Amino acid sequence: MKKLAIIDDEQMLAEVLKELIERMGGFEVEIFTKADDFFIRNESYSFDIVFSDLNMPGMNGIQVIERACQMQ
Repeated sequence: MKKLAIIDDEQMLAEVLKELIERMGGFEVEIFTKADDFFIRNESYSFDIVFSDLNMPGMNGIQVIERACQMQ
């Protein structure tokens, strides 16, 4: 099963996306509303796929993806 992370400061939108992805099957999905929470989790639990909102407070989606790639 592939591990997928959704990073979005809009909790409700992230939950809808999670539900749609889980219905497809084959994915274990976790939601993060703060990029920092994702990075802490990703240190001990490597994700196969990362979906990130582009416009978030603190760190934008491009920065999140760049940093996530460096962690691999």
